[in-house]
Amino acid sequence: LLRQMLRESDNKLASVPDDEGNFPVQIFASNPSVASIAVEGYQEVEDFFSDLHSSFPSPFHGEVHEIPFVAVILEWIGEYHQQFMDGIENREMLSAIDAAKETTTRLYHASSQSAEKDIRSFSLSQRVVVTSKFMNAIKLLSRIVEDIVRSALDEYYGDAEKVLNTKPLDEIVGKIASVPYLLRTIIVIDDDFRDEKNEIIDSSLLKHILLSTRSVGQWVITMMCGNSFARKNFVAYLKLVSSISLERLLGVEKRWSASSQKWFCSHRTALFEKMSSIKMFLSCATRMGDDLLLEAASTEVVVYQIDKVLGEPLAIGMILNDAILHFILMISYRAVLKTVNSPFITDPPAEYQ
Repeated sequence: LLRQMLRESDNKLASVPDDEGNFPVQIFASNPSVASIAVEGYQEVEDFFSDLHSSFPSPFHGEVHEIPFVAVILEWIGEYHQQFMDGIENREMLSAIDAAKETTTRLYHASSQSAEKDIRSFSLSQRVVVTSKFMNAIKLLSRIVEDIVRSALDEYYGDAEKVLNTKPLDEIVGKIASVPYLLRTIIVIDDDFRDEKNEIIDSSLLKHILLSTRSVGQWVITMMCGNSFARKNFVAYLKLVSSISLERLLGVEKRWSASSQKWFCSHRTALFEKMSSIKMFLSCATRMGDDLLLEAASTEVVVYQIDKVLGEPLAIGMILNDAILHFILMISYRAVLKTVNSPFITDPPAEYQ
């Protein structure tokens, strides 16, 4: 019925705000029953959400906390990072976030301020589980990402660089990727929810977030220096980032042009470069244990960092110096052997014997 009303109005109803300035898509996303919709009615909800976006996309390009369903994501993260509550007046219950826009705004700004502190002081208070609200929020936002990518592919005739640089996609992915602790919390989802975790990671939204430079921060050091569960899942994250291809990212199986492949490699290299700029990355990686270190060393992320370090002037100088010392040692050894074995020396000095 709602989709029919939207079509009959030529999609104009999607741009009409209520008395508080909220647009239909934001009101729709703030409805608790929508985020918890059952499987049977999910497809209709997803289609209506997609129609609202295509009719009036402006709410998706405002502040991050105003993007539909980001409040649900913030609420889910906040359950495991109690430091999100720092600075929030009256310490409202996090469950009220998706119904109170003002609370959502304060929560996001408080989390942004906390992210600037030493992230190593934060720890998860309990095992991370996947709620139906969070799962549906990721799936619904992924539908929007898929719609944007599909439209851009048609517009730019499969030019991957233009598709991935399209402004609507960059804004939505970039802003959600910048939400503090998002990737860190997803990575440590409990093994009892492995299927849900894999579905989240394989969603269109998460695949784009994984390759966003805004998703990388000091949390990677926290993961490498954490317990065995955190370290194991961080290595899985490195493998995942290293294995993402252009076909998997855009969800299109085709022969991409050489220029598109080259641009994608540079796009992914920018993420590797962001990781390499994090202090103590390699030194912390060496403390993860032999088995995990071997697995991490086989990923393109770590290989890139090692190659970069070996390419620095100091590293090159040390390698060259080591080679010269080995050369001198070999020459000296051969000279000593030649002297000792000389037929003209019948009684070699004691130091040669």
